[in-house]
Amino acid sequence: MHRLLRAAASSCEPARVRGVLYRADGYPGIVLDPGAGWVVGELYLLRDPSVLETLDAYEGAGAHDPEPREFQRVRTMVEPVGQAPLPAWIYAYGWSVEGLPVIESGDFLEGAR
Repeated sequence: MHRLLRAAASSCEPARVRGVLYRADGYPGIVLDPGAGWVVGELYLLRDPSVLETLDAYEGAGAHDPEPREFQRVRTMVEPVGQAPLPAWIYAYGWSVEGLPVIESGDFLEGAR
């Protein structure tokens, strides 16, 4: 999906959000928590918001996906590096995190090393 996002976006920049990052079977899952540490990622400015439907289907967060959904697209405040916070869509983890390892750094790519 990274290639799709890059093609559909007019910009991509590093950003962060408050939450706890978990390793869920080889991929990241964030649980939002305004009192937690920072989780880092990328913020894309999409030229065409209809690409969100494709991303919803990929993440299992579409209207036709059964509940409970592993990921849910939610709007939250995101802080681009060096800029004021702004609202953005993210995919938050929706299943139980019991037994999942926490990625303490908040950076999935760093945690994968």
